[in-house]
Amino acid sequence: MFSTTFLRIMEGVAEDPTKHVNFNRLCKGGSEDSYKGQEECAHLIARTFITAKKFMTEKISANVNHWQWRYTHVNEYANKPWSMTKLKPLFHRETQVGGNQNTPQVSKYKMSRTLETNLFMGDHTPNFKMVVEFGKKRTDDETLMSIDTGMSENIFGGHYFDMNEKHLKGDLN
Repeated sequence: MFSTTFLRIMEGVAEDPTKHVNFNRLCKGGSEDSYKGQEECAHLIARTFITAKKFMTEKISANVNHWQWRYTHVNEYANKPWSMTKLKPLFHRETQVGGNQNTPQVSKYKMSRTLETNLFMGDHTPNFKMVVEFGKKRTDDETLMSIDTGMSENIFGGHYFDMNEKHLKGDLN
């Protein structure tokens, strides 16, 4: 809901900052500086971009090429209880990904963790994908599937976390 509301405000302010009095009334008093103009929302949006640029430069990277979502958004694959022990390097996985709660590559993250890690750490993802094509006869059916954590929970079994890269690209086996 926040995303939709914010986009409506942005579109309204972009069309004509002086015409959208209701938006400016909504934003009134939100500025911490001494801005006294009539376009309070336009001013706050500009300040937000300045703050975001400062955060990205200081916390993510001075290299603007690393400001892409895939560099700041990570899916975390905790293997409990092992991820909470000294064996974490063997079991725990993290992968850079695109997608958020508004995309087909859903990955829910918590803003509270973002402040701790300077990353958007997704911990709820679409783990299993399956496509079935039904043929005229049962023997002509074709099934493709993928699970992002691999086909085995055993790190010594050879198929632990082996499907992740293809899964994130949408390649099904």
